[in-house]
Amino acid sequence: ARAAGDDWRTTYSLNLLAAGRLQSGTPALARTAATEALPLARPRGDRWGTALALATLGNLSAATGDLDDAEHDLSESLVLQR
Repeated sequence: ARAAGDDWRTTYSLNLLAAGRLQSGTPALARTAATEALPLARPRGDRWGTALALATLGNLSAATGDLDDAEHDLSESLVLQR
């Protein structure tokens, strides 16, 4: 998807990769994938892709005790999902 310049599919793939890495116990790799997805999704107005990336980042922040960042990212994700 990245080689083809398909930002939507790249965002989708990165979000799936981030979720899988989060579930498999590799949070640093999950953060990398979600952090890559966010700037692809947000400028295109991709609410779904942005919300998923923010949810992953928020869950990672919560898991590491960074509750301010977790609240910010999860709140924004929730607004976009509504």
